[in-house]
Amino acid sequence: MIGILVLVSVVSIVVIVIVSASCYLLKRVPKIASPKGNHANSSFSVSERLILEENGCKNIPMREIYAATNNLHLHNFIGQGIAGKVYKGVLSNGWQVAIKHIFKDGHAETFLREVQTFHI
Repeated sequence: MIGILVLVSVVSIVVIVIVSASCYLLKRVPKIASPKGNHANSSFSVSERLILEENGCKNIPMREIYAATNNLHLHNFIGQGIAGKVYKGVLSNGWQVAIKHIFKDGHAETFLREVQTFHI
């Protein structure tokens, strides 16, 4: 009987510690709030967005990306990789950029690895 009480107590304590640690960690992860609207990195998870921000990536509205690339016009097409097509463009502030249009689900990780590689 005492063994069962000890087992129940230990399991209860472990569950409480796990739930508490999970809640603590979830609250520590900064939330990335984006205003309403369609943004270029809206398909990324919070952790992926943090990686992008750490590597100096900007959150640019899709309407500006489409304007910069003339709606992803073939004239602005640079090349294609496994995860998507790349277009050249000029943002409204005059910056010349390369825009990667990821067209396959699940290839965001590939893009993030590329960003981290370029940042080094």
